[in-house]
Amino acid sequence: MFKKLLIPVAMFAILAVSFMPVRAETEEITLEEYKRLYQTEENTTPPAENEQLYQTQEDTATPQDYYQNLYDSFGDASDNYDYNYDYSYENLSPDEQAALAGLFAVWGGAMFAVLGVAVVVGLILYIYSSWALMVIGNKIGIKDSWWAWVPILNLVFLCRVAEINPWTVLLIIIPGVNGLYMLVLMVLAAMKMSEKRGLDKMLGLLILIPLVNYIFIGYLAWGKITPKSGAPAQRAQA
Repeated sequence: MFKKLLIPVAMFAILAVSFMPVRAETEEITLEEYKRLYQTEENTTPPAENEQLYQTQEDTATPQDYYQNLYDSFGDASDNYDYNYDYSYENLSPDEQAALAGLFAVWGGAMFAVLGVAVVVGLILYIYSSWALMVIGNKIGIKDSWWAWVPILNLVFLCRVAEINPWTVLLIIIPGVNGLYMLVLMVLAAMKMSEKRGLDKMLGLLILIPLVNYIFIGYLAWGKITPKSGAPAQRAQA
């Protein structure tokens, strides 16, 4: 019981001491007393700037004076800022304008190049995956396998592969649910394709690994796979 009370009491005491003012705000501190407080073995005199902060007409200073002088010193620095400076493009010299134009040209060219590469790579991956899914669909006997090339219809195609109701595709219009639905649909379809191609259905989880998923569907489409005993018979490729 004593130990449980000791910890809160100790914490309260530490907080009370930390918030306890050393001096009352109205108490005056003379310059000589300030020197004695800040005197050390290495430095027997306080810094000149501190001495100026505490120097008053009566050679005394209060904490309010110290913080007012400190505030004024920051105010003097901000007063030197030119709030009316013209940052417009026309205010630059011809050399500065040329340098800025060159910088924007380089930046715009780099962004355009990155965007162009992304579009080309995305198009190549879309063609590859659609073609692979169509080949897989033909081999495992899925009707209208060409739907793998058409947006939205390719989701219906995956529903047929996964053997789930195609009307579940409507879940893609629900925010927050659509991403989870797409993930589950891809996994179920990949597991079913793996099983129908004569492999372990758990290999379908490879569809979750970036880059590996493209290799996986390519292997299902064009790989020489020997069906396990009892695996469904494959159709000849169309």
